[in-house]
Amino acid sequence: MAALIGGAGSLWLQTGRRTLAAQPENEQKFVTITHAALREAEGWWVLDAKLTWAELPAIWRSLLEKGVKFPFAITFRLLQVRWWWTDQVIWGKRWTFQLQYRPGTRIWWLQHNGSVVAQGSWHDAIAPVTTLRGWRLLERDRLTPNPELEAEVTVSVDERELGPVLRLPSTESRDRIDWAGTPYRWRPWA
Repeated sequence: MAALIGGAGSLWLQTGRRTLAAQPENEQKFVTITHAALREAEGWWVLDAKLTWAELPAIWRSLLEKGVKFPFAITFRLLQVRWWWTDQVIWGKRWTFQLQYRPGTRIWWLQHNGSVVAQGSWHDAIAPVTTLRGWRLLERDRLTPNPELEAEVTVSVDERELGPVLRLPSTESRDRIDWAGTPYRWRPWA
């Protein structure tokens, strides 16, 4: 997968509060998180976020059209920021998805926990994860608001679900794409 998505072409370094990336100039963002918020609703802490998806690169569109599945995950984490070491994860949740094209029917599928959204285009199939509204995180009484905590949302390839061939590193950078992107961080109770 690194050969196709740029994992081998990016050097990610976690340093406390910032995520730095050294990337090739032609590398592009596949998904950008433009807004995220944590709020209380019906006894739960819930996540609202806005994701902007870029066009699929030609190499991935070709693979998907041949039936290769594209697994990805949206991850939420609450962090205690520490200046002397990496941030401590207080709590986290991960939602996994799989985008797939069915060549025989020309239908795009987005799968999550046994549910399937079937659409005629990949933009329509990915629409349910464009605006996240009221995604439940944890019960209200299990978390006391703390102005020192930071929240983080990330979208990345779920490499656990990839086949070994798709994980091979590449020396060519023309098809690299930054799938993980930069995490969106904010202080929900500041």
